[in-house]
Amino acid sequence: MSDRSYKSRSHSSEGEKTEDETSIVVATDPTGRYLKYNEVLGQGAFKKVHRALDELEGKEVAWNEIATAGRSLSAEEKSRLEAEIEIGKSLNHPNIIQF
Repeated sequence: MSDRSYKSRSHSSEGEKTEDETSIVVATDPTGRYLKYNEVLGQGAFKKVHRALDELEGKEVAWNEIATAGRSLSAEEKSRLEAEIEIGKSLNHPNIIQF
């Protein structure tokens, strides 16, 4: 886990800049290229989506995590999770990271 903090500029709905706010980096990917912030953009039954940064490109990206640790899945949940993983693996787009 990283203890780095980065300043980001937030904007009001009219596009006016407001005070700087600190985003805490809570993880990095194995290559060190992507930084995951503590901000959750959305979540579902199995997955959370965090705001992240591609340090190489200098662009904000979405960091998706599937969490099953400590969880007992029913056969139906396991089947849905496997289907979601297969769909994600089959996607081919320049903005989707492949591992």
